[in-house]
Amino acid sequence: MMYSEFIEKTRYAESYMTHDDYTNYIEPVYLANSDDKEKFCKKFRKLFYNRVEAAEELMLRAKTLEEKEEYICGNNDIMADVDHAGKLLKKGFLKDLKKLYK
Repeated sequence: MMYSEFIEKTRYAESYMTHDDYTNYIEPVYLANSDDKEKFCKKFRKLFYNRVEAAEELMLRAKTLEEKEEYICGNNDIMADVDHAGKLLKKGFLKDLKKLYK
């Protein structure tokens, strides 16, 4: 599967799930498995949601209304902790993808 196909099937932005992410972590796992493109991408989305996106959602819910309003008004520093944690979660997920994808 090509990177562009992965992006199209999973609907991640190229700026979020980069070509390096795909080449270094995702593609080797895809090539080592017998799942077709559709099944692989569907499973990847589910695993990624359960391990990364759900945690990010919890962190966002923990923010107060005032913090969310400040963010909307342009104070991006308010969400820096969530952004940093999200990047760490994503990186950890990608590094563990071989173990997770069975």
